[in-house]
Amino acid sequence: MFRIDEKRLITDQGTVQFPQFIYNAIEIKGVIAVVLTRWTEPDDLDNVFGVKDSKIIWRVQPQLEFKPYIWSGAFTPLGESKGNPYSDIDIYKKDPSLIIAVDACGFRYLIDPATGKIVGEESWVK
Repeated sequence: MFRIDEKRLITDQGTVQFPQFIYNAIEIKGVIAVVLTRWTEPDDLDNVFGVKDSKIIWRVQPQLEFKPYIWSGAFTPLGESKGNPYSDIDIYKKDPSLIIAVDACGFRYLIDPATGKIVGEESWVK
């Protein structure tokens, strides 16, 4: 069990403080995945975290490592693309052992809840 109180994730094991407000959190395979709210700095791009036993055990793999030619024109100067911040997370319905994270441009990434590594992507085109 957990609850969100602005910038704090409160679990039965303790509290984890984040630098920004928590937008959403889900529990999957014993890990609580947390996505933080809006981003203002380049360091805020990888805004999904994994928490277990009241400790942050991972920060999501940078999109740039997974896909070296990622586009993020809205958030970084041309030629300095590093990816996009995430706007929400959920349990992936096609494979409930994975997290699906949607970035600010609508790209969908599949994340391993044990490691925070991006293991795939899914087209958002209908």
